[in-house]
Amino acid sequence: MAGDMTQEQIKELRQQYEREFANLEKAITEEKAKQLANMRSAMLSRRIAKERKRRQQAEEDEAARSRAAVQKMNSGLAKAFRNMIAKKMGGVQNLNNATVSVDGEDRLRARLAAWKRAVDEAKNYRGGDDGEIWNIGAAREAEKAAKAEARK
Repeated sequence: MAGDMTQEQIKELRQQYEREFANLEKAITEEKAKQLANMRSAMLSRRIAKERKRRQQAEEDEAARSRAAVQKMNSGLAKAFRNMIAKKMGGVQNLNNATVSVDGEDRLRARLAAWKRAVDEAKNYRGGDDGEIWNIGAAREAEKAAKAEARK
């Protein structure tokens, strides 16, 4: 049968093979390009993640260093303050012995007095006894009653 093919058929068959071969080469080239793009993307993603992790670690290290510096500074300030207080007290007494111990009842009385001052200030701000909600409500009720009487 193979010998029965004409030159025209052979030429046509050869062109078909060449087209298929060209299509196959094109598909292979496209697949290679696609895989390279995916590899580049993955590599870039890893680099970005690595850089992000490095920056986060650097920020955490900086924050820890900053906290340590602040703590050191605060402890130095506290020591200087204690020394200043001790000098003002004559330097003889221990600062711990100089602290005034306040009785529990004294603390409660102090809190109660502070609360009463705040309540009084708020009361004065609202207008004294006339500004109290009970008095305002009673005044409104009296006005309503007067209007109702006036209508009758």
